[in-house]
Amino acid sequence: MKYFLVANHGRCLINLLKVLLLFFYLFSSSVFGNEENTYKITNIKINLADEDSNFARELAREKAIQSAFSRLLKWILSQEDYKNFFFVDKRVQELEIKNFVSGYQIYNENYNNKSYSADFTVMFDKQLLKQWLVKNKINFSEKKLSSILIIPILEINNKKILWDDPNLWRQLWQNEFKGKHFIPIIFPNGDAEDLINLSYADVSLLKIDKLTNFASRYGMSYILVTSSKISTHNQDHYRGIFGATIITENKEENFFKDRTLKSYPGEILDDFLLRAINIISNEFDDYWLKNNKQNAKKIYFKVFYNDLSEWRFIVDTIKNLNEVGEVKILSLSLNEASLEAYISYRKKSDLHRLLRNYRIDIQSNSENENLYDVKIINAQDDNDKIINKDKTKSGENSDILVIE
Repeated sequence: MKYFLVANHGRCLINLLKVLLLFFYLFSSSVFGNEENTYKITNIKINLADEDSNFARELAREKAIQSAFSRLLKWILSQEDYKNFFFVDKRVQELEIKNFVSGYQIYNENYNNKSYSADFTVMFDKQLLKQWLVKNKINFSEKKLSSILIIPILEINNKKILWDDPNLWRQLWQNEFKGKHFIPIIFPNGDAEDLINLSYADVSLLKIDKLTNFASRYGMSYILVTSSKISTHNQDHYRGIFGATIITENKEENFFKDRTLKSYPGEILDDFLLRAINIISNEFDDYWLKNNKQNAKKIYFKVFYNDLSEWRFIVDTIKNLNEVGEVKILSLSLNEASLEAYISYRKKSDLHRLLRNYRIDIQSNSENENLYDVKIINAQDDNDKIINKDKTKSGENSDILVIE
């Protein structure tokens, strides 16, 4: 009897631990969120003057959320839809933006003589926002953006700096954007191999062969060269010429014209360079996002499956794709279902490749250009394709007779 009670007590403890672990998992998932389901907008700078310190942070938070939301929609909507949304459509005036906010962070907070300044990062729930846009029939663009390698070069009082330390220009770019930017950004390591393969002259003269070969070391195809030429007129007065060029597919893309800036009274060099970085990065964001758009299109799937497990695999795969905004089940039967989905892609071949990567066969339906038949690719289908390829190569089923 005693043994039974001890054993029973042990089982209760094990069950209790399982419940606690499940609770912790669910709690942590809801509190910390899913980064893949998040739009993260960084580098929101807020400055307030003559504000009561008790309310300054709250007001700054509201302004940061509005600014981040505006920047996000500018990225995912077309210019026409963005203008209509903010200046014509009354729905935005009634919209509770905070309902889409999943979190925010504050950096470099500073109170000083009734003035307040801080940098914000604001996170939005991607799925909630997509669902709202789809529900309100607002087309959006989901961008699976290419990474870009940033190479900052600095000339200060005629001293040219690329890898030599300190390269303040490079350090500030890295501090501002590495790991916390909407666009995937990579910086070179600055190690011995980098020093051997790329010089200041190679970068400043935009030697494309040198730059593209250098970028290939990092597995990158796109490069952003940012340049700053600084002259000091006295201890706290600076003049700078700033430039930026994108190198892509062995050609230059000049999105930013060289710009001359002067420091404000009392502005230190770090802040002067950061001001230039913000100007360049804002124009770069607009250019890069505009040229990497994938349009969200409404398409229909006719799904064929042999059993429930195949059905679940197909529908779960489609729902979990980053390119998919929303999926609706229109009809469901024993071996066939109809789906409606918003999917972001450029060409039909991209859509085919996207699903076939997950072993889902997709064929255009003759009834409707926006309708596709999908099913799981099985081993027999693969074998048939291989056999047909071999037949084609060997001359079978061909109108061409090969005589050796």
